[in-house]
Amino acid sequence: MFSFKALHGSYHNYLTDPISAARRPVSYIVTTFFVPVRDQEVDVHTFVQMAIESPRLRWLAPIIRLGAMAVTKYEIKNDADIARYAPESSDGRQWNLTHLDKQLFVNRRLMDRIYLAPQPANAAPPIPAS
Repeated sequence: MFSFKALHGSYHNYLTDPISAARRPVSYIVTTFFVPVRDQEVDVHTFVQMAIESPRLRWLAPIIRLGAMAVTKYEIKNDADIARYAPESSDGRQWNLTHLDKQLFVNRRLMDRIYLAPQPANAAPPIPAS
């Protein structure tokens, strides 16, 4: 039996009220999978789940959904641009990043080690794509 578990990360995003610390009624979960497709190439697949807890805001769901998708697309593109250069830097200190973006350096090194590391000489030959 063959089992494959892709490298992935999930982020639960929501806003809180600055005074009461209560959660706002809209939140979403972004899950990103890194799937190897060829030597030195990895596809990124992103899934967005959204929750609107307030019945008064549900009629705005199409607009909120478009906004969430636009923000997620922008953020994933920026993260991919950062990750492209992540191996050239040891920890990203010279970059002006938030604490959330610094995880990209760790993820890039992990992805390189798991998916893109040189194969040992006695490894089985790759299975050709059909």
